[in-house]
Amino acid sequence: MEREVRSVALALALAAAPILAHAQSPSPPAGTTTPPAMSNAQAQVSLTPEQKSAIRAAIQQKGTSVTPSLTFRPVVGELVPPSIELYPLPDNAMAEAPDAKNLKYTMLEDQVVLVDPLTMRIVDTIRR
Repeated sequence: MEREVRSVALALALAAAPILAHAQSPSPPAGTTTPPAMSNAQAQVSLTPEQKSAIRAAIQQKGTSVTPSLTFRPVVGELVPPSIELYPLPDNAMAEAPDAKNLKYTMLEDQVVLVDPLTMRIVDTIRR
């Protein structure tokens, strides 16, 4: 009898686990269209040409010296190799492009490469 009670209790616990796990995850606000997979990541950033120009100018003004990679070619959506060092955007760049506040950047050849540090994927490139 005790064995049957344990089996039933275990079965109930296993059946309730997915329901409890779902109850703990936050629900997206009503009317949002962001898929759950993109909620924690920067995913896509839509910067205007003016914002890109402001970011480029701020980085040039800051004068960051970055060692270029000879083997990595930046393509939007691709992963950035761990050997590439990423830098926070200058404050004046974030003031002009608040959508980019969570991004980091690196310089490769004549491009500013914007990277989502959570996913390590390139979200945009800006030619100098």
